[in-house]
Amino acid sequence: MNNLHEFDGKKLAAADNSDTKLEDLPKPPEGETLTVDETKALAKWLKETLGERVAEVKASERLVDSPAVALNADKFMSPHMRRLMKAMNKDGADTPLRVNLEINPRHAVIRRLAATRDSAPEKAKLVAEQILDNSLIAAGLLDDPTSMISGSTRFWKACECDFTGGRRGNRETDFPRITQISADWMPADSS
Repeated sequence: MNNLHEFDGKKLAAADNSDTKLEDLPKPPEGETLTVDETKALAKWLKETLGERVAEVKASERLVDSPAVALNADKFMSPHMRRLMKAMNKDGADTPLRVNLEINPRHAVIRRLAATRDSAPEKAKLVAEQILDNSLIAAGLLDDPTSMISGSTRFWKACECDFTGGRRGNRETDFPRITQISADWMPADSS
């Protein structure tokens, strides 16, 4: 795809390129987005919280439905090339992956994270790590899924989820259903 720059008179750009922007990004209703200052403060907090796992955190100018996207900070080595080099035990394949994280200030989860990062810092940290892990999986950049599984387990424990639906039954034979994920983190219109 790197050799094809134009098709049918239209310029082509990779979707995972950090320079890609949506020209017709829908405008959210009043009050349903973070301000520029709130977004910058959250991005700074995320960078501090996620540490060396991220090279940069900034607001996205292209996300509509997703809370965040992880982009490869190494513009010279694609995720596929990285996996190939790792399989061949080449130099540089084991260096920790650093990504650029773009957040969607219009998304309900990001807005809620910004609102509660000071009041519930431990839970907010777990949410931040889960957002990054979800973004890494979606981008094909997660090298070790075991770290995500343990983080996901800590996240669910912190949310104090009820998987039984408040009923008594045989937990080994009944399929657990989620009745309460955490009202704090789910948008009011989700089902």
